[in-house]
Amino acid sequence: MNRYELRKRLSGHLFLAAIFNHSDGEYCVARGQGAGMIQLGTMIAAPRTTEYVPWRNRWPKGFLPDDAAVMRQQLAAEIATVKAGLGDVVVCLSVAGFEAEHVVMEAQAFQEAGGDFVELNVHGGLQPWADQGYLQGMALPRYRQRLVVWVERLAALEIPLVVKFNTHLDVDYEQACHDLAHLSVWGYHFNVRDEAAKQPKYNFVEMIRPCVKGVLLCSGYAWTAEAVRRLLALGVDSVGLAQPAMDDPGFIARLAKEI
Repeated sequence: MNRYELRKRLSGHLFLAAIFNHSDGEYCVARGQGAGMIQLGTMIAAPRTTEYVPWRNRWPKGFLPDDAAVMRQQLAAEIATVKAGLGDVVVCLSVAGFEAEHVVMEAQAFQEAGGDFVELNVHGGLQPWADQGYLQGMALPRYRQRLVVWVERLAALEIPLVVKFNTHLDVDYEQACHDLAHLSVWGYHFNVRDEAAKQPKYNFVEMIRPCVKGVLLCSGYAWTAEAVRRLLALGVDSVGLAQPAMDDPGFIARLAKEI
């Protein structure tokens, strides 16, 4: 599927957004009815060294095998589970790691396993790594060069790349998009949750849409048909749900019938 066809498949549909240590194939099948796309992950690629062992044990679905062939086999099995349960749905993998080479290996393994596109997680607040400039920490200006290098490496691959940001950080996202504009980024995913208003940040979406030259995905408190339609009218390609689907497996299927 080429990038144009892939964008058409996403347009106007809901998607099941990834939740770290939950979103494997079985989880996605149970909650992804009615979605045009599902996200596996976030899955972390990291060497099997002592410093990561406690975290691997704590979050078994959050870390991938460190061998490329075994990683590819696991991801192929996850995709097969999704396809068997949901049919010809678009499948994305939310990727993360602590070295560019590991994240590139993860993206390549997913492509070889039959995945449709990858999303670099610049969203999660998983500690202690976010404070060290990984995950959402890469959005901060002092770690921005790391983000640029990682995106450059990922964008050079054949598989389309989306970058996910979390708008609760005090970051100039217009500048962040500008800093990545010279790279072949297929799209962006913004978590636009407004905690105070309990609704999406519509003003932010209106502001950022002209900065995003490709696909725009948004998630965060878009839990009603009215909210979804409003985001789509602002130029969002696809709207994601995470927590409501986790709490209620039939949530996306019902909401999809209303939009």
